[in-house]
Amino acid sequence: YLYDDQSESHQEAIAFIDCARSLGSLVLSLAVLCTDGVESCPIARKMGVTELPSVHLYSASQPRDAALRYGGQVTAVRLSQWAAAAVPFHGKIVRDQKSLTRMLIQRESQPKLLLLTSKWDVPLMFKFLSNELGSTVEFGACRGESSGLPFLRRFKPVKEGQPLPILLFFSRGDSKPEQYRGKLTQRAIRKFLLDKFPFKGSVIREYNSLTRFLIANSDRSKLVLVTTKTEVPVMWRQLSVQLLGACDLAISRVASAQSTNSFIMSRFKLESAPAIVFFKHGDAKPQIYQGAKTSEGIEQYVRTERAKLLRALASEL
Repeated sequence: YLYDDQSESHQEAIAFIDCARSLGSLVLSLAVLCTDGVESCPIARKMGVTELPSVHLYSASQPRDAALRYGGQVTAVRLSQWAAAAVPFHGKIVRDQKSLTRMLIQRESQPKLLLLTSKWDVPLMFKFLSNELGSTVEFGACRGESSGLPFLRRFKPVKEGQPLPILLFFSRGDSKPEQYRGKLTQRAIRKFLLDKFPFKGSVIREYNSLTRFLIANSDRSKLVLVTTKTEVPVMWRQLSVQLLGACDLAISRVASAQSTNSFIMSRFKLESAPAIVFFKHGDAKPQIYQGAKTSEGIEQYVRTERAKLLRALASEL
């Protein structure tokens, strides 16, 4: 939100602050006071703003010039509704038995999280979870006046007349859901999902642990995720289970995206993080993975390389 010293702008700034409080940590909010007008404000010039006040919404997954500009009355309620509606939902809207069946049988390798809600709009919290974890967990939302919708009655956890919202978690390839019974907050649901994917790999903290990882199980390929994140991503947790016995996974954390003094960055000759490094079976020379950064894409890549190896070994017999 960009504004100036005009009294009307200050009143709208208060509404913007109330909006930011209602959105909480779901949307990072920033107010910029252009004291000397829009022409003298470097941030306004960089954003291409020509008049004040001005409200813009940016998406982490979209280029900067794709920002949305708010054109309505600046009130806390309207701004909050506008911001929530503008956030995309990376999931499926379930309306009937057919769409539910389609969601459950498509991409069977992925677990599902289905929200049963009485609201017309997908909650902002659920949208953010789908944006963050949508490459590993498939999200769905179903609206109904009660949990007694005919096509949902076959799920034992759902009882007729049970109050909404209800969250159902479907494990990989399982049509019998588990009902989530924790707090309906983004942090609590996120922790619930993370706990479903224990990491079956190694954590590399120093050169010796890297060496041990590379020489152990020398008959397997290796994948190393170099990242600035403090926790193991859900996708990496899932891959560590799916590729168990076929490829060993590890994660190594660096302080920043360009940590030139990091041993792992130097060892793999990386220019930036995050990056995925792949070691073929019996090959000490690392390769930088350039494919799709999804669990399906990485798993297919590893299994394709493994199939090539098996064909090569068979031809030598």
